Amino acid sequence: MADLAIPAALPEAHQWRQAVKQMPCAALEQPAVSIWLAPLDLDTSNADSGGLLSPTRHSEPTPLDQLPILADDSFNSLWPRDSKGQKAVFLDYDGTLREFEARPELAVPTDDIHTLLEALNAREDIVVYMISGRDASFLQGNFSRHRRLNLVAEHERRLRGRFQIWRSEDEDSRPSPPGTPERIPGDEDWKPFVTSLINDAIARVPDSHVEEKASSLVWHYRSAADQESALAVARALEEDVRKMLNVGCFSQAVNVSRGHKIVEVAHRCSAKGSVLRQICAERIAGGLAPFEAIFIAGDDVSDESMFESAPVDSLTVKVGHASTTPTRARFRVDSPAELRRLLWHVVQ
Repeated sequence: MADLAIPAALPEAHQWRQAVKQMPCAALEQPAVSIWLAPLDLDTSNADSGGLLSPTRHSEPTPLDQLPILADDSFNSLWPRDSKGQKAVFLDYDGTLREFEARPELAVPTDDIHTLLEALNAREDIVVYMISGRDASFLQGNFSRHRRLNLVAEHERRLRGRFQIWRSEDEDSRPSPPGTPERIPGDEDWKPFVTSLINDAIARVPDSHVEEKASSLVWHYRSAADQESALAVARALEEDVRKMLNVGCFSQAVNVSRGHKIVEVAHRCSAKGSVLRQICAERIAGGLAPFEAIFIAGDDVSDESMFESAPVDSLTVKVGHASTTPTRARFRVDSPAELRRLLWHVVQ
């Protein structure tokens, strides 16, 4: 699958091929893995996809404790293991494929995870997409050995180094100094205000910290000794950020969400569901058949847009049991270890 950005509207097949030829894309080296540049909005409402781009038909999100666990027998009856048609697996990383650690940089893939990914990559009928809030350097450094693994740097628009570079016409194409994080236009408007609020939260919650991504800020309080007090601060931070966004007229462009021991503030265009729709639409626009089956797993609020945007018959799985937020997933598993065990059923 080509590492190309998608036009804002889905063209006809012949227009698509012409658009691809004209895209301002420069390949520095052949990448070992495909990196998608994620903040792209794609209107697929008119796509002739046989309904496979339709969102799941959940009238309302379901409380987690009311979701059925995806057991082996259920999985085996729902997943077309013996079919030769192309199937897709969409995975979040932290808290989904990999257990959380006290700090994000410690949550590197284990040998067991690499073995599982190698097995998935060996299946020609399975395409794996890892859609992560991690930056491109983390994805490249930890997963480049898996040549058929498609990595989606959720919050990054441009990647440099050994990957392809895509720039929209309105972006500044001048090179940034080495080590400079890529930024989405407009970040300079809201990030300083949110940073100030997060710094106040850090002062109130020892051992909490902020993680800055290309188009988001994430406050982590997983290591806080007093989790009850930290949760109260998280709720207050979420409310204060919402008020600030409304006052500053950023609420249409920026979203705030409280996830599993985090508060994240990010551009709305970074939603994972948009990326999933983009991938499905590009496949159809390129003349390929829709995926025969799709498996989607995530653990946090940021993954809900994937569940909501998923094709109707997708296997959507919420990972973990600590969330109090209702979900649009169809099934649940209790832990990343349980998810990895299920993924071995995909392979076998």
